[in-house]
Amino acid sequence: DHAWKKAGREFQRAIELDPDYQDLLVSPVIYLLWMGRRNEALAALETLGQRLDPLSEFQQSVLASRYFYARDFDRALEMAKRFNSFFILLNCYMREGLEREAFTAWMDRRAELGSDESEIREYREAYKHEGLKGVFRLKAPQASETAKPYDRAAWYAFLGEKDEAFEWLEKTYELPMYLPFVTDARFDSLHDDPRFELLLRKMNLPAEAIARHLAVPQETP
Repeated sequence: DHAWKKAGREFQRAIELDPDYQDLLVSPVIYLLWMGRRNEALAALETLGQRLDPLSEFQQSVLASRYFYARDFDRALEMAKRFNSFFILLNCYMREGLEREAFTAWMDRRAELGSDESEIREYREAYKHEGLKGVFRLKAPQASETAKPYDRAAWYAFLGEKDEAFEWLEKTYELPMYLPFVTDARFDSLHDDPRFELLLRKMNLPAEAIARHLAVPQETP
């Protein structure tokens, strides 16, 4: 409901009632990230990591994604390699400018999903002529109607097509499960656009949280 102060009080109460309380999907860590309190979130992630099953691919992959949102890209990449987390692997490679490694991860994923030979050829040709931007330029308009608005927004942000990125972020805003876009490094290139701040205000975030998010260094893909 975007009642952030109330949510903060409830998370604090949950911890007071059960100091070991943690939840991978909805947790105090996520709240701290929404508030832009990165250092506190990283400390909480360290504690959470000690309580999770070190052999659980699901738990460790989700933990890797939390490190990605907290912008500890080295830790996120290390975990993604170990637990074969495609999303984190791809995006960490992109952050580091490792396009060949990112493309390899993309193609491995296409193979896992059973892409046919014609689709594989299209991706290879697109990469050959324009790198990852060619791949995403091919993918974005071809996305099915069921593709996540969040993913579409990220593709267009990577392509530098801000109008389309904000169009899909507006749709993402309507789906609470995708609220991590506030901290997602894939949207850093949008931070200098007034529409990004408007979205944060629309989410009813506290002023100090908005300031923290907008202060994140902007990086253009």
